[in-house]
Amino acid sequence: MKVFSRVVRLRTYGPMKFFDITPAVAEASRRCSSGVARVFSKGSTSALVLAPPEALNELSSVLSRLIPVAGWRHGNAYAHLRSTTLSTVRYIPVEQGRLLIPTATGSTS
Repeated sequence: MKVFSRVVRLRTYGPMKFFDITPAVAEASRRCSSGVARVFSKGSTSALVLAPPEALNELSSVLSRLIPVAGWRHGNAYAHLRSTTLSTVRYIPVEQGRLLIPTATGSTS
């Protein structure tokens, strides 16, 4: 089994900011003919989401209602809870060097 590793560093800020890392993951997956891309976020306050861009506003709204920013004894407890709820790891199938990410229509991009 061949393994390829790539580190992508992002400077993040603020609650509920979304950063699209799809291009970096797609580029790394081109080195693999087929298999699985394991994407994870190091740290305890970020999360990984597979969602079409048009769904991110609704996701943000739902999370804000479920786990509000204000009112916690620990300053960023909301971020820890949100990342636990959403997960910090995703597994994405790769076929012929291409990520198989479902789209809103049900096909893969």
